[in-house]
Amino acid sequence: MNVVNIIYHKFFLPFLLGASSILAFAPFNFYPLIFISIISLLYITNKKGSSNIESFSFGNGFFIVGIYWIYICLQQFGGMPTSFALISTLALCLFLSFFFLPFTLFSRYKESIFFIPALFTIFELLRSFIFTGFPWLSLGYTQVPNSPLIGYLPILGVHGVSFFVVLSSILIFNLFKKKSNKYYLIIFLVIIWGVGEYLKKIEWSEPIGKPVSVSLIQGNIPQDKKWDRNMIDESLKNYQELVLKSNASLIILPETSMPIVFGKIPESFTNNIKEHLNRINGHIILGAIETGF
Repeated sequence: MNVVNIIYHKFFLPFLLGASSILAFAPFNFYPLIFISIISLLYITNKKGSSNIESFSFGNGFFIVGIYWIYICLQQFGGMPTSFALISTLALCLFLSFFFLPFTLFSRYKESIFFIPALFTIFELLRSFIFTGFPWLSLGYTQVPNSPLIGYLPILGVHGVSFFVVLSSILIFNLFKKKSNKYYLIIFLVIIWGVGEYLKKIEWSEPIGKPVSVSLIQGNIPQDKKWDRNMIDESLKNYQELVLKSNASLIILPETSMPIVFGKIPESFTNNIKEHLNRINGHIILGAIETGF
């Protein structure tokens, strides 16, 4: 295998598969694509001579395309120099790519169809909690809202759905690769997806008591102006006007909607809000930063 083929099969193709997987998430919601991508990755890692590089490259494409917005947050809104923001974002993507390494073990444990799904799910759970957590792009989210597998969400959570995404991909892969036991694989797939479709139709919650009217208020303050000292009065005025226009029982403002430390919010603002809430017999939830714990 020449250098061009090595680069293509070990780096470019897995990277492209990972990058295209993002189309399975909202707002595109093309959920079958995640199965195509994972099955293709399994095919690559199942080849003789495969290594950790293929799974790592898949993760590179997956996260670089999926969380590119981190760079915008750091550079545009965080004020970080362009080079540092770019390096920081790439470093994070490289770190998160390690959580796709369980697929490297597929060729060794392909006879145990539950091992890789279980190991990947554990890795995904770890990713959601380690260093305060990076829960973005859990594979289970790709199944929202149309896939039958989303039926498992109320019971097992998003990581449980991720387990079935990987398990289904392995079953489909084996269906094409194996010459025997195909009927068992088909039956297993039908059961998994059939149960998911059945669970999907169940109403897992029901209303209790009278309906409550809720207002969700978004001031749409540009992030580059939100923390500008000269914009504090204008931001408070904007939110005050929006709150006073609402007659809902519960008014909800964004987290850190107040561009000022909680203890320093002007009394005129809080008094006007309290008077309005007393008049309409309502409640409000708002967010503001604090100076300590």
